[in-house]
Amino acid sequence: AAPADGGWSRWRYYWEEWLLRDRKAKFRRFVGAIAAGEERPFYFLHTVLPHRPYIYLPSGTSYRGERDGLDVPERWPDEPLAPVLAYQRHLLQVGFVDRLLGELVAQLRAAGVYDRALLVVVADHGVSFRPGEVTRNVTDTNFDEQERVPLFVKLPGQRAGRVSDRNVELVDVLPTIAQTLGIAVPWRMDGHSMLDKQAPERPNKTVLAWSSGTMETFPGRFAPAAMRRAIAYRLSLFGSGGSPAELFGIGEARSLLGRSLADSGVTGAVPIAVELDRGPRGKIDALPCIRGKLLDAADARGALAVEIGGIVRAVTLPFTAKNGAIRLAAPIAESPSRAGAEVRVLRLPAELSPALSSPAPASPGDRAGADTDRHSRSRGRG
Repeated sequence: AAPADGGWSRWRYYWEEWLLRDRKAKFRRFVGAIAAGEERPFYFLHTVLPHRPYIYLPSGTSYRGERDGLDVPERWPDEPLAPVLAYQRHLLQVGFVDRLLGELVAQLRAAGVYDRALLVVVADHGVSFRPGEVTRNVTDTNFDEQERVPLFVKLPGQRAGRVSDRNVELVDVLPTIAQTLGIAVPWRMDGHSMLDKQAPERPNKTVLAWSSGTMETFPGRFAPAAMRRAIAYRLSLFGSGGSPAELFGIGEARSLLGRSLADSGVTGAVPIAVELDRGPRGKIDALPCIRGKLLDAADARGALAVEIGGIVRAVTLPFTAKNGAIRLAAPIAESPSRAGAEVRVLRLPAELSPALSSPAPASPGDRAGADTDRHSRSRGRG
């Protein structure tokens, strides 16, 4: 329940009316404010991207993804379909973040400050897409997903990048900035500069559990077996290193995107009856997300291809909505020639349907090697 003083109401207002409202425009206003001429400028932005709700395609087009009921809940159901569909939307939104970061770098270059800039890009937490698992709070079985967050550091004058497997934490960001810029910080810092080769190797990771306000300690090297299983499973569904267009399909059927089924040599695809949702003025084809209700529950078996004008623009999986209806909600790869084109949904043969599973999570035993002295330290004392 909300506190009597309305604290939760104020936070909800801040979350919905400020942090989430037009995240794209906020980022671009920030980028546009970067200019040449300042001696030692400092630019800081907290953006709720690629954080849920997942509503952006890699191009930046918004498709109102929250209306599909496929957003991240507090806990995933035990079956794997919901987290797979949400993870696809997460990847699409990450694609848009990649585009925005490209715009940021381009503006830094245009302003003539990129080479001498210290640029840090970091996320504050991870999210679990594991069936049956809580999505946001860290646990003994999802810490391998929650603790892995991106951290990119571009040093002044740096020309080539590298990947470091060193166990660093977010508390190391400020010391790194201070050392790089020659700033004396007048208080004791919990972390160490990532550039300090004399800093002791950290064996554990310490995480603030937001639901309890306590500091939790986990192994610094995660659970490698569980991590490899989870990564291999996701790569089987969405691939790696391809173009953003490949994210509009799931499993091996991604190879059908941008082609006709006839040219792909696919046989056994069956058109199915779907009552498609209509957009403004009754249009379907111009929507960035094709939505609809399957009229025969028997068609809910396996993957569905969405054709627009005879070309496959999405491969998706049907799901059961809260009202019990069997639906599809497929973000669509954008194309310059879709207006007025026929939209068809076809059930693909079984061999093209992805094999969904629930990769084994990390086990409580994976945490056994962690130093648990700080396991229950409160936030106030930390």
